[in-house]
Amino acid sequence: MGSLLTLAPVLGVAGTVFGMTKAFSALGQSGIADPRALAASIGTVLAYTAAGLVLLLVGLVVLLTSLVLLLRLPKAVPPPLPGAAEGEVGSEH
Repeated sequence: MGSLLTLAPVLGVAGTVFGMTKAFSALGQSGIADPRALAASIGTVLAYTAAGLVLLLVGLVVLLTSLVLLLRLPKAVPPPLPGAAEGEVGSEH
């Protein structure tokens, strides 16, 4: 789970860098005359960024839910051994 929470923002940032590279490449090839090429690349940037954020949020929800469920479980405490209150456990009589 920790790996997912670490990897999700990295995926978003990598996608953003990839999409921005593509956007600037499209801008350099067509100039400002063709805004559709730039818009498609910006759409890629937003999709990767959103995917990273969604993975992060899903991972956080799963992690927090599992922690809450674990905290609600009754603690398994073994019953005291006979004579434990008097300090007789482990002593040879």
